Amino acid sequence: MLFRSLQLTNGYANLTSEAVINDGNWHCVSVTWDGNIAYMWIDGGLSATAALGGFNITNQFTSIGGYYDGSSWTGYFDGDCVMKFVAINSIIYTLDDAQSLYNNFLPIINSTNLLLSLDASTYSGSGSTWTDSVSGRNFTLYNSPTWSPNNGGYFTFLPSSSQYALCPSSLPTLSNWSVEAWHYYTGNN
Repeated sequence: MLFRSLQLTNGYANLTSEAVINDGNWHCVSVTWDGNIAYMWIDGGLSATAALGGFNITNQFTSIGGYYDGSSWTGYFDGDCVMKFVAINSIIYTLDDAQSLYNNFLPIINSTNLLLSLDASTYSGSGSTWTDSVSGRNFTLYNSPTWSPNNGGYFTFLPSSSQYALCPSSLPTLSNWSVEAWHYYTGNN
């Protein structure tokens, strides 16, 4: 599992876990950055840490399914990825938070600290906008990811079709943050 963040001065920073998540099951992935150290939890367990002083997700594109390398879109999922929910908070998740997310199959909804919330169950079934229910940072769906109403609603992003979602407006500058996502992945880790 790879989480990539743009460092405005040093290129990309990666947080990588060796956990196997392409097993045909839903997984909860949470990433937290406290300003110095990044943590990744998968299904409520700590899966990776790294000292990444400039590991920032703010003042840049926020995308799902691919990333912009400065000249073109690249880095698509290596296999089909199904996304159900994505949220960004301006707080640091603890191990208890990560375990609660996984055990309850629910996102952390804290209106004070929630910056972005994408829930596939709220999608209308047509159009190219995945609506952010918190701040209006709506994501545009490119190359027609498939939406299904099954299992509470989800999007499938196919790398063979260069499918991704992009938020054109940046997040505020944060000294720490957390990202959570529920997904089902069929490709290589």
